[in-house]
Amino acid sequence: MRKKRRIPLSTLLTGSVGILVTVTVVLVLFLSAAANVRNTFDLMRFAAEQAMDALDEDIRAHLNPAASLINQLRARVDQGRIEPSDSEAISRFASGAMAAAPQIAGLVVWDETLQEIEVLRNTARGVDIKVGSGDDPEGVKVLASQLRALSGPLWGEPFFDDGVTYVNILSPLSRKGKFMGMAASGVTISDLSAFLASGSTRYKVTPFILYDGQHVLAHPKLAQRTAQTQEETTVKGLIPIGQFPDKVVSRFHDAEKIQTPESMTISMRSVEIGDEEYFFLSRELSGYSDKPWIIGVYAQEGRFDEQFDRLGLSILMGFVLLAISILVAWYLGRRLAAPVSQISEAAELVSALDLSKIPKLKSSRVKELDTQADAFNRMTSALRLFETYVPKSLVTRMLRDTRPGAAKPHEQILTVMFVDVIGFTAASEHMSPGEVAQMLNAYFTVVNRCIDAEGGTVDKYIGDAVMAFWGAPEAQDDHAARACRAALAIAEAAEKDPEFPDIRLKVAIHTGPLLVGDIGAPGRINFTVIGDTVNTCSRIESLGSQIDDGSRVLAMASRETVDAAGGGFETRKLGAFSVKGRAQKVEVLLLSGRA
Repeated sequence: MRKKRRIPLSTLLTGSVGILVTVTVVLVLFLSAAANVRNTFDLMRFAAEQAMDALDEDIRAHLNPAASLINQLRARVDQGRIEPSDSEAISRFASGAMAAAPQIAGLVVWDETLQEIEVLRNTARGVDIKVGSGDDPEGVKVLASQLRALSGPLWGEPFFDDGVTYVNILSPLSRKGKFMGMAASGVTISDLSAFLASGSTRYKVTPFILYDGQHVLAHPKLAQRTAQTQEETTVKGLIPIGQFPDKVVSRFHDAEKIQTPESMTISMRSVEIGDEEYFFLSRELSGYSDKPWIIGVYAQEGRFDEQFDRLGLSILMGFVLLAISILVAWYLGRRLAAPVSQISEAAELVSALDLSKIPKLKSSRVKELDTQADAFNRMTSALRLFETYVPKSLVTRMLRDTRPGAAKPHEQILTVMFVDVIGFTAASEHMSPGEVAQMLNAYFTVVNRCIDAEGGTVDKYIGDAVMAFWGAPEAQDDHAARACRAALAIAEAAEKDPEFPDIRLKVAIHTGPLLVGDIGAPGRINFTVIGDTVNTCSRIESLGSQIDDGSRVLAMASRETVDAAGGGFETRKLGAFSVKGRAQKVEVLLLSGRA
């Protein structure tokens, strides 16, 4: 797949502000000269197209996060990462997504039994969670029957509930072709209207959206109110255009159409109200309902004359402001890009679990960036604490293993190792608790390093013993050879490493079938191995007391391990021994080096 081109934040901000200012300047020029000079009028028509394109893009950008939320949920359900009936998982997912997109009013999920989970934004900008059967079970059944036939999301008609009208997107949820439930998200028309109100300040015009050409869907006057007013005369909580309190918008269909070139994608209208004349610019917005949306703006005709009289000055000031805005945007972009880049680099280290190299992010004067940096610093502190108790190498390998169900318990041929201190009880009798802990930590550090170097997984500590295994979660065809090399590395470290304590070790290795995977209770699960191979390896380690040759490290391997290792090691037969729990004797060999 072709890699998408990436744009630096400073470039994006500079370009965006430059385009916005350019569109604004051209729009003002268009409105000023439209009634006076034909040449200027032609220029303004072009500016109007750009302005409507900008309004179109702004509205889509405001609504599309709801579609993105739904698509992300569909993907996670399809991958099995979220169950539609898991209210806690749905709540976490929705809360995170809604925190990044404050215009999203909420998320409603129904599982395959049509049980409902609502995560709705409250007035405090937090979220409320509700789990139940919903207020309209029959309507939900009808909706489910309609969505089952769909393969993807669909923007539905406006939805009116409890005095609030929503622009909503609906989608079935499936996994491997099976219907798992459905979901809905969207924004309120009051929030959409507030968004338009901010645009009206920028463009010095009044924007609006009409639904099916007969009802007002969004308008700055709806920014601070709900659709409860005159509910008995509304459809889906929408006010008919003829009853809308904006006297100009209510006359939209009475306005006279102005002839425009066929190449133009917008419609122009004018209407006289009292002593004032108003101009409309409008076009159809597709993709959000089976009924047409009309987006538009209007302004007084007098603004055209005023701007025309100052056309030359407006052009000059426009370019001056454009240049200043681009410079300011470039400067702010550089300032904003620095902490964002720092966070991105730190996030890369987090993804690699390289937590020791993550620097503390600096505070910022920008509230959102400062909050993000503080949250990231607290997250890395928590991860460092988490790393203390969870094997980093195990987590790293599981992240690299993309096989489906790799952690699900299954039987597999693996190699197990036990390392134990010879005479630990006697050696520790004359040591203080602190000295014992210091000795064990030094010993565990060296042993863990040798095991990690060969791709092994330290499973657990059992007193002064270490249990490790090879072959999972990452597939390792040479797991037996890796374990043998690790045993020899431990023996070499015990002889040469000055930090290794003055102790002797027994190392036992055995290869055979094991149950491997996630085992344990919810909230306390271990990726571990269970089976007779573990017990046999433990028994081989116990034999060390019988065949102790006085060496610093007694490295013992079963015949099964040596055969699986495929040669390359010097061995000496120690004999066949009976071990508890096995009818047949176990042949044990001494690992003395590499061949």
